[in-house]
Amino acid sequence: MKLRYVFAFFILNMHLANSQSAAITIDGIFDDWDSSLTTYVDTNETISGIDLLEIQVTNDDEFLFIKIKANQEFDLTDDTITQELGLFIDTDNDTNTGFDIQQGYGSELGLLFTRLYGHYNVTPYSQVSMSDLKVRAAPTVTSDEFEIAIGRHVLPDGANPLFTSSTIKILIKNDSNFDRVPNIGDVFTYTFDETPVSAYTPIDINKGTSEHIRIVAYNTLLDGLLDVNRLDDFERIIKSLNPDIVGFIESAATSETYVKSLFDAWLPLGTVDGWYVKKHGGEVTVSRWEITQQWNHLTRQFPVLIDLPDTIYHTDLLFTNAHLSCCGADTSRQDQVDQYAAFILDAKTAGGLIDLPKNTPFVYGGDLNLVGFAQQLETLKTGDIQNTATYGQGAPLDWDDTDLKEENCLQADVRMNYTWRSDTQAFPPGKLDFIIFSDFTLKAEKSFVLQTELMSTTRLTNYNLQQTDTGNASDHFPVVTDFSIKTATVSPVVYLQGAGSNPYTGEEGLMRDDLRRNSLVPTISPHQDALTCDANVFNTTIGEENNDIVDWVYIELRDVENNSQVKYARSALLQRDGDIVDVDGVSTAVKLNVPPADYYVAVRHRNHLGVMTIGEVQLSSNIVIIDFSQDSSFISYGSNPQTQSGIPSGRYAMWAGNVNNDAIIQYSGTTPDTPIILSTVLNDVGNFLNFPTYTITGYHVNDVNMDGNIQYTGTTPDTPFILQNVLSHPGNFLNFSTYQIMEQLPEN
Repeated sequence: MKLRYVFAFFILNMHLANSQSAAITIDGIFDDWDSSLTTYVDTNETISGIDLLEIQVTNDDEFLFIKIKANQEFDLTDDTITQELGLFIDTDNDTNTGFDIQQGYGSELGLLFTRLYGHYNVTPYSQVSMSDLKVRAAPTVTSDEFEIAIGRHVLPDGANPLFTSSTIKILIKNDSNFDRVPNIGDVFTYTFDETPVSAYTPIDINKGTSEHIRIVAYNTLLDGLLDVNRLDDFERIIKSLNPDIVGFIESAATSETYVKSLFDAWLPLGTVDGWYVKKHGGEVTVSRWEITQQWNHLTRQFPVLIDLPDTIYHTDLLFTNAHLSCCGADTSRQDQVDQYAAFILDAKTAGGLIDLPKNTPFVYGGDLNLVGFAQQLETLKTGDIQNTATYGQGAPLDWDDTDLKEENCLQADVRMNYTWRSDTQAFPPGKLDFIIFSDFTLKAEKSFVLQTELMSTTRLTNYNLQQTDTGNASDHFPVVTDFSIKTATVSPVVYLQGAGSNPYTGEEGLMRDDLRRNSLVPTISPHQDALTCDANVFNTTIGEENNDIVDWVYIELRDVENNSQVKYARSALLQRDGDIVDVDGVSTAVKLNVPPADYYVAVRHRNHLGVMTIGEVQLSSNIVIIDFSQDSSFISYGSNPQTQSGIPSGRYAMWAGNVNNDAIIQYSGTTPDTPIILSTVLNDVGNFLNFPTYTITGYHVNDVNMDGNIQYTGTTPDTPFILQNVLSHPGNFLNFSTYQIMEQLPEN
């Protein structure tokens, strides 16, 4: 049966373009839609309401992909902003079949988004659902762009294939204002490109390392953990994911005790307390580590503070398990996210209901039901509070006063990011479950959505899962993100006076590396942490001699409120050009196992006076260079903290000669350094005649000039170095040999 109107003779403008297949990810992020793809741009026109501007089309073997761009935001599957958008496709490229929707079109498919169904205009006609067409669309909130996937190999009515021609015609029209693309008299034609696209690489659902923190957001669908017919599915899923923290929602009747018993049986920790579980309303939070605080005043949002192990993480974690109001309740959802934004802003400042230590990592996750205005998501990320009269002025939520990050958790086995799917309901699959976090303090190392129905038999076997597990368990899929806690990094530059002493024999601008050249630098740090490195880091790389290792140094991070208090310290290696690098010998970003924050940064050496920044420095996971070798009065704390004696021109260096480790350099007097050198030389078992000119070779604190030898007097003595420093110090006006050069690091 031909369903079409009768039109007078007309001339059509056929818009044909070179088709190109592409690997499109349906995730509401459009950077994979580039200008090379088939594009139809609408003519300039004055339209009241939503003005359709552009269509882009591409395909892979499984889907036809269409991107729509408009002049303003709207909701694709809702008329929150007035629209009646329809997608019409002449799927057999024959104007004599299908519905005569516009000149040059015989539309077999008319997909009406706000009505959530389609007209399938074949014989016999049928009304088809989104799932019949395998429709996938993103985003689920208001936007001025949408990407849509339609299955290429579907049988919408159970009998007739949707696409019977390799060439199709596409029309988008909005019946609320009669806008259409293309306009009457034009036809937009697309031909499928069968060039294979790159295959999607399934995501390995195992954690990369045990130190990553795995957080799972999971809607159990009406207390699913209590349903004996679904419990085995949940068990296999939870065991395969092996989470550290889980936020269950829709669990109002599920008790803390019951959930704890499940986890203690499914994933026994072997500890006295086992798993920790807290509940508020329908939100149940499960944690491998103790939950020390909880806040119950937020609507449908349940923040808890989790005590992470200090030996690994050095911080707590704030996790908020959320289940925002459903469906058309935009006003309620906005009120709820306003509450959360105010809560985080309260946590960042003293007083109120919550005070968190600065730079405490935090994560917000759960079924957010974001199917309306995008403003709710914007508030969660940016802190743009709408009800300022009740919740105060909004502000950026992250610790560095930037936006939070929404993690784009993709399906583990397909290029989609939907987290909810129910083929018996009218709505197409969509992203309802989110993970949002402080990316100043956390890095998402891996994320995915688990849908077992899409996994291969091999992958199911590898993870001890069954094909129907996630579909049986819930209409929501578990959303998983593995986090590492960002650590402060620093890249200091220092010079050691002893390694650049006169006569200066090294290359211009470089310290000497006599210790390394003579294989004297140990692979174990001489400092408190006894950190180790591989012996290969002491090898020379031809052409990069400036990176050769001089010696070990010790980095300290000190408290901004009390700069005599060391918060964290660790060993690192010093290169000839002054760069301090990690124990691999090359990484200038030295990672420090503390959260990003403001610190005073100090550097110590085993026989030099330490140096510290004149003020606090904001450290993050980004490289922060602190060049102590530059103008000392602007960089370094204290009075005359460094010297320019015996080093390359224009550089400042740490004072050499503190061999007795008392933070003072003195030639003679109450706490002199030189007698220790003399005693060491005279008492060496090889110095039978007790000569002060005797030389001891080795790696030793008394080797002030760092040439690999200890000598009190003679050809290369160490003691004159100390005398020279004492006599030349700017504070020694009377040139006393008893003058003390004091280390400028504050001490308790």
